[in-house]
Formats: sequence, structure tokens, C-alpha cells
Amino acid sequence: MTTQQTGRALARKLARTVSEPFTARLWPRVEAIAAAHAGKASERADRENDALREQLMVRIDGSATDIDRAHGRIDEVAAWHTALGEEFAKLRDRVGKLEHELSRVAAQLAAVDTRLALAERSPVVVGGEPADLSRATALVDEMRAEHRKMAARLTAIASYEERIGRLEEHLS
Repeated sequence: MTTQQTGRALARKLARTVSEPFTARLWPRVEAIAAAHAGKASERADRENDALREQLMVRIDGSATDIDRAHGRIDEVAAWHTALGEEFAKLRDRVGKLEHELSRVAAQLAAVDTRLALAERSPVVVGGEPADLSRATALVDEMRAEHRKMAARLTAIASYEERIGRLEEHLS
């Protein structure tokens, strides 16, 4: 080893020897300061964590309320849909019955119309007694009254069919 290298080695040894008591005295202070700052940072992190947790819980509660409202609305819509389906089925049955009634009444009306047309076209000369004439007049009057009733029924049926058609369009 050269003198210069020996001098350096001795300087290093001297520095270590001198610095060991200094480091030994200084190190506990450094650790105490670091622990104090770490404790403050940990407390601040805990406070921020608690605040964030509280905000998150408020948001979760709000979302749960919104979800509950949405479920309630879905239940309402499902009930409304079921009720509409039942009403639609009733209307469909009613339309079927009205169509049947219309076909039955139409045949009767056609027969009455035919009888009335024949009665109006061919004047019947009734010979004989006045009682026969009054009976014939009463029969014609009765046929005309029946004709008016049938026309009124057909008008009502047509009105119902129109209303049912509008309801079907509305439901579609």
C-alpha cells in the first residue's frame, strides 16, 4: 500500500470512529421525527379514508333508493300491463259477441226489410170487413216499428265497433 492509500484508509477509519457517536446520538431523533410525521400522515389518511367511505355510503344509499323506486315503477307498469291485457281480452270477447249479434240481427233486418218493401210496393186491397183492414194496418205499423228498432240496434253496434277499433289502435 502506498502512503497516500494508507492516509486515505486512516482518514476513513477516523471519520467512522468520530461519526459513530454522532450518528448514535442523532439517529433516535431522526426516527422520532420520522415517526411523528408518519403518525400525522397516517391520521390524515385515516380521516380522508373515513370521509371517502362516508361519501361512498351516501351514494350507495341514494342508489339503493333509486333502485327501489325503479323496482316499484316496474311493478306498477307490470300491473298496468296485466290489467290492460285482461281488458283487451274482455274487449276481444265482446267484439266476438257483437260480431255474432250483428250477423244474427243483420239476417233478421234483411228479412224485415224484404217484408216491408213488399208491403210498401204492393198496396194490398183488403176486401172485407173493417176489422181485417185494421189488422193489416196494425201489422204494417208493427213491421215499421220493428224496422226502426233494428236500424237503431245496427247503429249502436256500428258505434261500438268504432269505439272498439279506436281502443285497439290505442292499445297497439
